[in-house]
Parts: sequence; C-alpha cells; structure tokens
Amino acid sequence: MWLPKIVGRRGMSTHVISAIDIALWDLIGKALGILVHKLLGGVTDRIPCYIAGGYYEEGKGLKELAQEMEQNLDMGARAVKMKVGGVPINEDVERIRVVREAIGPDIKLLVDANNAYAAYEAIELARKMEPYDIFWFEEPVAPAAYRGTPQWRGQRQFRSRPARTSTPATIFAISSSMTRQPSSMQMPKFWVGSPNS
Repeated sequence: MWLPKIVGRRGMSTHVISAIDIALWDLIGKALGILVHKLLGGVTDRIPCYIAGGYYEEGKGLKELAQEMEQNLDMGARAVKMKVGGVPINEDVERIRVVREAIGPDIKLLVDANNAYAAYEAIELARKMEPYDIFWFEEPVAPAAYRGTPQWRGQRQFRSRPARTSTPATIFAISSSMTRQPSSMQMPKFWVGSPNS
C-alpha cells in the first residue's frame, strides 16, 4: 500500500509537512517571545526515556537477550523496549518472560511490534503477556488496518491491571486513525537528527 520513505505516512510529503509545521511553531514562538516547548504546554525540564533494544539477531538467544537488558540497567535505564513480531507468538512470549526476569518488577517493559500483527494476533499476544506487566504495546497493527483497530481496542482488558485500565497500545497514524475510531493512547514519533541521517 505504501512505498516506504517515498509516499504515504513515512514519505517525503510527510517530511515536508513536518518541516513547515516546525517552522510555523518556531515563528509563533519568536513572535510571542515564548519557547516552543512552553507553547506546546511543556511544564517540566525532565522527561522519562527508555533504551530500545531486544532486536532479533542471528546467534542471539535468550541468554544474550537477558544480558543485553542487564547492560541497559547498568547504564541507568528505568525503562526498556524490545521487539516482538519477528518470531511465532509463543517464542516472543518466552523472550518477554526472560526479559522481565532479567530486569525485575520495578523497570518498565515496553514491546514494539512494528505493525507485525493482524488484530486477532495482537489480541492473542496481549493476553499471553499479561503476567509480565507490559507498560505499553507499540504499533500492534498497521495503521491502515482501520477495521482491526476497533477490534483491538475492545479486547485489550487485562486481569493484571485495576478495573478500567489496560496495557496501552499505540497506533502510529494519528490523524487518519482518529477520524475513524479514537485510540486510548496515541504516540507521535519524534525524530532528532539531520534530514540526511
């Protein structure tokens, strides 16, 4: 459906729109003499962050995955993110279990599927990772899978959480998905670097 980095949600048109949007916010901030982060509601000088990892690599087994996460903790991480969706669901559940054991109960654990699943598969994984206290499940389904998103939203209730809460799931395509069915959490991506990086 999309040609990556050429057209569509990750394409050049989106990059151009983003550049114009950033420039307009900068102009407004300069005209008002207010820093842009304050215009956007910024109220703190600190934000929580995480270390992303847990990628699939040849020769990287459960032991190496656990060691990687332990190294992240040695660097001071209070939250870590790992990939899911590259192996069968039960294998990923075992990877999640190993990571949770390695990092302990007090570190936030995030998983990122990069749109790997159909809605029913995302629901299956979400149910199977309930015991591991997932802080959020990023991009469980493709943003263009609009029919799957409401199905996902209706099913992600977790016994391990208090009533009326669930493991948050993020959907990338904010504006177009919001016009169809609102998600409980939207996660815009922020990118820092040169346009050529």
